Amino acid sequence: MPFHSRPRLAHLLAIIVMVPISSFLLLRSALPTPAKGQTDETSIAYISSSTTGQSIRMIQPDGSGDQLVWQAPERLHFDLMIHTLDWHPSNTEILFASGHDWQRSTAERDLLAVAPDGSQLRRLNRPPGPEASKNLPLGTVTFLLEAYEEGDVSLYIDGADNPLEYFARTGFSYHITATVRDLGDGVRQYMRLYDPDSLSLPCHLSEEGWVDVIPGQTTDLGTIRFGIAGDHTCPAFFSPRWTHDGQSVLFLQKEPSTTGSTDNNVWVTGKKPQPGTIGTRIINMNDYVLRDRLSKVEPGPPGDSENQFLMLEDDIENRILISNFDNPGAQVGIDTDTCPSLLSCEFLDIHWLPDGSGFIYSQFIDSVTRPKVGRIYQYDLASETATELFQLEEEIIGKLSLSPDGSQIAFERGNTLDDTRTTFFFGPRLLCPCSIWTVNADGTGLTELVADGRAPAWSSGEPTVVPPGAVDPSLDQKSWLPFLRK
Repeated sequence: MPFHSRPRLAHLLAIIVMVPISSFLLLRSALPTPAKGQTDETSIAYISSSTTGQSIRMIQPDGSGDQLVWQAPERLHFDLMIHTLDWHPSNTEILFASGHDWQRSTAERDLLAVAPDGSQLRRLNRPPGPEASKNLPLGTVTFLLEAYEEGDVSLYIDGADNPLEYFARTGFSYHITATVRDLGDGVRQYMRLYDPDSLSLPCHLSEEGWVDVIPGQTTDLGTIRFGIAGDHTCPAFFSPRWTHDGQSVLFLQKEPSTTGSTDNNVWVTGKKPQPGTIGTRIINMNDYVLRDRLSKVEPGPPGDSENQFLMLEDDIENRILISNFDNPGAQVGIDTDTCPSLLSCEFLDIHWLPDGSGFIYSQFIDSVTRPKVGRIYQYDLASETATELFQLEEEIIGKLSLSPDGSQIAFERGNTLDDTRTTFFFGPRLLCPCSIWTVNADGTGLTELVADGRAPAWSSGEPTVVPPGAVDPSLDQKSWLPFLRK
């Protein structure tokens, strides 16, 4: 029987002086069970369509059983599309980043996880998120809002079921009274203001814009100001990856800034973070001179490399770095020696080999005197050498993923690099339409898997749904021998 997830509308009790309130409906689609009769236990998750990025689908490596996993609201803006996928080591969840629910978040992009059948969607940054907090107790918040905004404005407070929308007039202050969920004792519940026609930042935070909600009581915050000088950009979370044991998530955060421009820093959080938390920063790129933005982090597989992680940095030369969890600041650049001088080169993705002996990466090389080419290389850490595995002339190879045994590669394929503002913050990517193909690690057996898709992610085994409240197979469990009686 198919799994179904019904659309639900949650109400926010709020009063804005002289201002009407709008509410939002988050759409969720009915989701099918995995197809039967499939011989390969693994699945490849991917983002569809390649141009809109509004849904997560999965397909068998042989091209059968293509099915919907999860659907974002329709007409999602290009900048808010689903961004990269990663299977939990136990194959019980798919990790991803998305801006589809930015109206009900203090971030432009959130970290989320969903079961393979599309159920149990949850947020990992400042959890639990509006859908998961519906049973939490309510409290009332009141304050005077002063902001240099005008026109249509959206105000969201952590723990609210929906944002507050109102029309702001220049020079006016507004008395706000809102009923929101209490996320826990001592939890700071921040607020953000969105004004697409603002004088400073469209989406911004204020350092003093937070409240510790008290159930059944009214908390008066006095005056909350959003000013041109003190505003911070809203954060964005992206490139999430499970660690080898599935107990932590490594990710990048475009952190709040007063200038609108910031570095992407490396953070880590737990599998089930505490309410209102975002994790721990382990690399602050602002500590370095003449460094550029990170676009991806890739934690090592089980074994000798499990304490290491790879990073892509989009500086002038665009390079790969390696570091470790014990001393994240000890970053070492890897010279792959695969970019000829005077040519334009871009690293688009990296992926560890299953045994941790090295990694594969996709690289695009462009030149005014030679045909452009997209290539996949394998880099061996011991010998410090790169070997070409596969190439496509006049095309570009983007995101890629390895089969569990390393014998096959799934990759996205396109013709053009995206040159929009989004790539400035989140790194190089293909401008789709794109397709997904598989190829053997020796370069043979090139096969089209999906005609319209991007960002493939290969599971390590059969996708499994863990019912709510059941024992999570990814958690370490102790085995106990029963007492023997005569």
